[in-house]
Amino acid sequence: MRNINSNKIYSKYFSKNPDEIRGKHIKDLLSENIFMQIEPYLRQVLEGRHVQFEQSTPHVDGTIHHTLATYLPNISEGKVVNFVTVVMDITEFKNLDLQRQILEAQLAESSRLSALGEMAGGVAHEVNNPLAIIRGKTGILKQRLLEGQLDKVNGLRDFGVIEATVDRIAKIVKGLRTYSRNSENDPFENSNLRDIIDDTIELCAEKLKAGTIQMTLECDPNIEVPCHPAQISQVLMNLIMNAYDAIAELHEKWIKIYVTEDQNNIAINVSDSGLGIPTEVANKIMQPFFTTKNIGKGTGLGLSISMGIVEAHGGNLKYLTSEKNTTFCLKIPKIQDQNIKVTK
Repeated sequence: MRNINSNKIYSKYFSKNPDEIRGKHIKDLLSENIFMQIEPYLRQVLEGRHVQFEQSTPHVDGTIHHTLATYLPNISEGKVVNFVTVVMDITEFKNLDLQRQILEAQLAESSRLSALGEMAGGVAHEVNNPLAIIRGKTGILKQRLLEGQLDKVNGLRDFGVIEATVDRIAKIVKGLRTYSRNSENDPFENSNLRDIIDDTIELCAEKLKAGTIQMTLECDPNIEVPCHPAQISQVLMNLIMNAYDAIAELHEKWIKIYVTEDQNNIAINVSDSGLGIPTEVANKIMQPFFTTKNIGKGTGLGLSISMGIVEAHGGNLKYLTSEKNTTFCLKIPKIQDQNIKVTK
């Protein structure tokens, strides 16, 4: 496999001119390590196959260059007599793609924290109320104890109230931990879907209550889903809050989450009392920065980011036009490729 001819750009990669590399064996032009990497592709083209692959290689100036190489066999009388190598330097494209991924991750994180900020007041209220109950009950128990009037029946009842209230706070904190944790670099983990949904609803329970919106959930408590819980929670939070904004002024106000499954997928449907989305809006709703909300009430990134998260989980997020009420369906496969990393 010797070099027959090459242009100046290809030769420049080796800091030589075309005459200097003509006749040189490929192995002599490349390092042993790089030759070992491309050897399988060389065997394929010598078998008469069209080959294309990406590769990251060190340049003579010490920088790393990303290339897209194409091997085209020249076949005569059924035999490969030589092949043409076309190499495109795609370093700039790769760098732009990396910057895009970083920006998308930053936007997703900003969107997540923004939603959490919207919930902060409600969450604080949800925690402060139980704390006030605990404070009041412990004060009463202390006073009764000092006065020697702490009877067993009333004491156990009050301790039961305190215990239930502590569990309530623990549930809220668990929801915060699920939602706020950055797990994008973790492998997928089998998580209880009912817990993820319950934790998410817990964070927006006070807002829904204040808006007199009825929330219902239908989900088998035993369903396990391979995912990043914090990111699925982020998608659900976005869908719930979008539903909240859409029905806030309606007479009938409800949001329903119901889960179905088939042999391969788990579908989480988020439906509300709205009567659907106009076709012209539905066609644009997943586009970045598209929003029907008033200025200052949304970035238009929520659904776009959510769709990216779901697709990175190997699933899809769709608006269901066939349903009477406004419904979005988040579908996730039951089996995940453990090598996938979610970066949205």
